[in-house]
Amino acid sequence: MQLTLKNVVLGALFATGAAAVDLQYCHGGATDPGVCEGITLTTPDTTCYDVDATIGTIDTVVGLTAGLQYALFTGAICTGNASDLFGTGANSLVPPFLDNVLSIAAGIPPLPSAWTPLGCFTDANAGSRALEAATFINSTMTIEKCQDFCDASGFGFAGVEFGSECYCDFSIQFPSVETDATACNVPCGGNANETCGGPSVINIFTNGKPQPTVPAEVVGPNTTSWLYQGCLTDNSIGTRTFPLHLAPETGGVTPQTCVDTCFAAGQIFAGVEFGSECWCGNAANANATTVDDVQCGQACTADPTFFCGDANRLNVWKQTVESA
Repeated sequence: MQLTLKNVVLGALFATGAAAVDLQYCHGGATDPGVCEGITLTTPDTTCYDVDATIGTIDTVVGLTAGLQYALFTGAICTGNASDLFGTGANSLVPPFLDNVLSIAAGIPPLPSAWTPLGCFTDANAGSRALEAATFINSTMTIEKCQDFCDASGFGFAGVEFGSECYCDFSIQFPSVETDATACNVPCGGNANETCGGPSVINIFTNGKPQPTVPAEVVGPNTTSWLYQGCLTDNSIGTRTFPLHLAPETGGVTPQTCVDTCFAAGQIFAGVEFGSECWCGNAANANATTVDDVQCGQACTADPTFFCGDANRLNVWKQTVESA
């Protein structure tokens, strides 16, 4: 995140007791600022505010009539001294007025350190979603609520749309592309200071997590080879694909621990489901069908570097070599 000043004379800032400061919030870096949005801060006085040392924040800065509403401080600060806010250069910012302060002033909240905003993207192109692996709708949606939802399931991308919609995925799907930031202009239902996309456009964020994988082969006990069979449906018309729902002794459910568990139970099929379930059997139920792997899109709770099926979907391996 980059914050730069524009069109401001620091020596005259707040000198008259009433002044406005124009700033820019830029999504890119120092050499390529990318999309920038304007911010205006206005204050009618030069009061110094003491800060609660316990939490290090001021919830509302008294006297501020527009723009900045929240601030992170290291100690008392006087808004009447321009150098306390912006330093002495036209493009410099000094503590305590750092990125989080002005990003909130721009209507973009401070993000958890793991999440980075990517911009505003087109959505629902020809029926295809930009993020489609998981979703939920909440009338009190916030960016943080969506990020928490996506993060809990191991997704690397989170997106908010049309004020109340949240979408997650492991990558941005074709043919979604970045579009003008101003198209994402609908306030979030749970925080009007945040922007939650718009009609058929979505604000997307990433936490940098790599996409989970599905091992083509899992080596089981006694060097048995278990080969991947695909993503299978489960609980079709009320019947389970495999009869045994077993829990690994240690380590939680992963492809490896499920294979080990099914081997110990004398079964030749192992399937992981819904992030944390292990199912075993010697034959798949006739009602089960193979579907696209994209439907097995939930990361393993115990190890999010691997997929573990999804709701009523199993990643399945079959033992192909008898134990020695």
